[in-house]
Amino acid sequence: MTKLLIDKKELQNALNDLKKVSVKPSAKMALLNDYLKVEVKNNNIELTYSDSQLSVVKRVDGTINEAGSFLLPLKKVDAVLKKVKSNKIELSFDHKVELKAGVHSFKYDAPPTSSYPRLPEIKEPGFYIDTDVFKKLFDPVLYAGSKAGSRPILTAVHTLVSPGGISAVTTDSFRLASNAIKIDTASDYSVNIPGSLLSKVLKMDLGTGFHFINNGIDTVLSGADTTIHIRNMEGNYPNTARLIPDTFNSTLIVNKKQLLESLELAALSIEGEKNNVVFLDNGKIEAGQKNTFSSNPGASFTGENIRIAFQPNYLIDALKNIDAETVELKLISTLRPFIVKGENDDVIHLVTPIRTR
Repeated sequence: MTKLLIDKKELQNALNDLKKVSVKPSAKMALLNDYLKVEVKNNNIELTYSDSQLSVVKRVDGTINEAGSFLLPLKKVDAVLKKVKSNKIELSFDHKVELKAGVHSFKYDAPPTSSYPRLPEIKEPGFYIDTDVFKKLFDPVLYAGSKAGSRPILTAVHTLVSPGGISAVTTDSFRLASNAIKIDTASDYSVNIPGSLLSKVLKMDLGTGFHFINNGIDTVLSGADTTIHIRNMEGNYPNTARLIPDTFNSTLIVNKKQLLESLELAALSIEGEKNNVVFLDNGKIEAGQKNTFSSNPGASFTGENIRIAFQPNYLIDALKNIDAETVELKLISTLRPFIVKGENDDVIHLVTPIRTR
């Protein structure tokens, strides 16, 4: 009989990350809707939760009586752990799963583990990346990807790995965000990682670092206590490099908070209007059908005076993903996309203007 003793707090921490997988109810994959897999082998306890697109394996310490594997209802166990006061949780399996917490005992039916998804074997080490570096690469660009639409590939984060570093690009065809870091990878490939899945992963406890691995089907993040398999998206990502200009005719330097305040007030002033655009004109923000709102965020302006119209939320989102006190806006013309960057920041944010009469 398989039996293990686990610290309640450590088990709760593991379940908190597993719950972020957010398996959607499905008749076709009913077994996955609530069960996690517990596997005891080589003196290790592994907890796996999967929806076939995102799979998370958490390794926890505990006292092991005998090796084996069984399925455990995640939501029911999670609810029990929140109520019981015992600091130790005993799990055992012999036809049924039994959970003991102090004087309390719970028994659950256990479907066969054979029908649970088998994760592919990790054959290559990939390259090591610090968690902080990983988050700094992907966090600032996720917002610009498409959330839905006729081009599913635009919901992905296009990730290019080369021997000198990694770059990440997102776009919904109206805006774009691009970031890059220098790191020794000894690899050369590109993958499209679903933005919605990556967003969940960034909220998990990834430890101090992990190995970044590509096995063709999945992007695998393999750390000391956590291994994550993210199913890559198929398809060709558009060539976004040609969209990013390298010469400009005007430059604005402005305090980020002041510009953000001006834009949020401008957006509020045109809420409900058919023509919900704002104008940037010589460093000033204007909005409304008859310019009923205007604001001067105190920008330092050099170059040609370009009056450009755009959807305010696109620039607001970009500013909220810039970690700098001062931002720089670089413009080419009224109808060409403009660049937004933070001071001493390598992340590029691009916003497409709107044609007006």
